[in-house]
Amino acid sequence: MDARRRGVLVVAGCGLAALLFVPLLDLALRRGWLPEAGPPPHFRPVRGADGRALADAGGRALWSINPEVAAGLAGGDGDRLATPREKGSGVWRVLSIGESTTFGTGYRGRASYSRFLEMRLRARFARPALEVVNCGKSGYDSHDWPSLARELDDFAPDALVLYVGHNEFKRPNLLGVVDPFVAWLQRSPRARRLLGPPPDRALEPESVRAGPFLTDGQRARALADFVAGVRALLDVAARRGIPALVCIPASNVVDHAPRCSVVPVGPDSAALVAAVRATGAAWDAGEAKLSAGDDGARTGEAARADLAAVDRLVKRAPGAALLHWRRGRILRALGRDDEAGRAFEASLTLDELPERASPDLIAALRAVAAERGAALADCEARFARESHGALGFDLFIDYCHPNLLGHYLVADEILRAVEALPAAARPGAADDTREPPGDFKARFDAYYASLHFTEEDAARQNFGQATLLVNELATNADAPAALWERPREFLDAVVQQSAAFERDAEFLVVRALVRAACGAAEAARADLAAARSLDDAKARTLGAAIGRLPGAVAAFGRAGVAVGPDGFR
Repeated sequence: MDARRRGVLVVAGCGLAALLFVPLLDLALRRGWLPEAGPPPHFRPVRGADGRALADAGGRALWSINPEVAAGLAGGDGDRLATPREKGSGVWRVLSIGESTTFGTGYRGRASYSRFLEMRLRARFARPALEVVNCGKSGYDSHDWPSLARELDDFAPDALVLYVGHNEFKRPNLLGVVDPFVAWLQRSPRARRLLGPPPDRALEPESVRAGPFLTDGQRARALADFVAGVRALLDVAARRGIPALVCIPASNVVDHAPRCSVVPVGPDSAALVAAVRATGAAWDAGEAKLSAGDDGARTGEAARADLAAVDRLVKRAPGAALLHWRRGRILRALGRDDEAGRAFEASLTLDELPERASPDLIAALRAVAAERGAALADCEARFARESHGALGFDLFIDYCHPNLLGHYLVADEILRAVEALPAAARPGAADDTREPPGDFKARFDAYYASLHFTEEDAARQNFGQATLLVNELATNADAPAALWERPREFLDAVVQQSAAFERDAEFLVVRALVRAACGAAEAARADLAAARSLDDAKARTLGAAIGRLPGAVAAFGRAGVAVGPDGFR
């Protein structure tokens, strides 16, 4: 056999093997020869009396929500993450689908808009056999929706609520945008079994950079993926002929700077990058403390001079999101709220890597909701009305996660959307008098009390979680600064949930360590000085404990603070 014929046979054999691989692997998965990859962690396979996993007529595994795992995620008497696949007689079931906002980040699942919504629907429609099932999970993004939609369909919902959009430019979606093939390899159970887990080489950009981070095609791909994912969820409702309610997500635009700002490429790019950074925010535990001082206290000539300086820079770098955010802060301090609102919107629009739902993504969400005939609960507009135009820490604990009042507002908007549905799609006849009496605040206070879980409770939980992470990281002298961002997020939430913690020496010492590890040296030293002023004995004791941990010693050393087994020196 000549070389040419052998080459043809080799190519043909490889092609045949590739064609046979996928169906054979599917057969192996169905027969149980290979372990199933599985859906979200609070789901489990449905098993028959003999213990074997059950499947539908198409050979697709059936799943139910795992009450043991769900209870652990929710925490004791928390939000309902656990529910049987089969509905009880007369039950009207809402599935709340979304990301960390839906799950209740900051409240560890023990409070969320789903919890408020369930209490209000039960009262208003006099229907105790009504459940709002929290199907949210931190980190979900559009790549998770199609597979989740297939599982949720088996739970026979009577309505779907979607609150999605904040994770599309965060990992792992970022990898899906910049390197779709590697992202597919990571997500495909077949590819992982064949090739092993591929490396994640997706880089996150600097906060200010010359030239765009994402191409127009990559941005369009991200939006297309998002729309496809939302359609998959809405198609569940279409198949069942049930109402779908799409929430327009709200973001904290006042107190969190853009993630990535872009200046034009050119000979003065480096100088422009430095100038934009200089006008921006120094991140102190997630609060935007401006380098020139707190804009809330800067008025008159000083603020107008700042505004003129920023405007001059905007002419040189009109696409720098950070400059528009800075303008919004100054305009807000000057009482020019309408202009400030437009500046904040421009900032979010121009952010190259938004950690929040961007205006173009929200426009796509509105469009796909209209295309599929879904009802809207415009949480963004409702938050804006409550905040008098600009959304900040009055309704959020960080960049996008609502506080308890914010969760109540989301539930209130969903409730309004439910009441606007045709009578046949509602759970009954609504009656306002069945709810607690009083105005909006009195009603919120009543439901807040019914949670048996306060903002202070949540702050204590988040501080405990931050402390666990800090203890782990502090044992490693080489822990990357990026890993310290997670406890920093918990500590950011703590001070928004309870200002009393900033008068606690232990909290201030822990935050000083985290800030030092994240590179905020000046803020770390200020926290340490405040802790010593409040309770010097406790600060010394904590310093002695911290001084035995190599990661803590290294972090404080970079901030210019000496610490050892005998405490701070």
